[in-house]
Amino acid sequence: MKIFYIFSAFIAQKYHLQKKFSFLIFFLLNSFITAPLGPIYK
Repeated sequence: MKIFYIFSAFIAQKYHLQKKFSFLIFFLLNSFITAPLGPIYK
């Protein structure tokens, strides 16, 4: 899951967004990607 945090931080730096917004992106990406993969991880 660390790659999603790095990806969101990269987006935040590239587009000069606030850190809070980058965490929001991280949360959305994390939930959006892990939701379908939930049964696989469990």
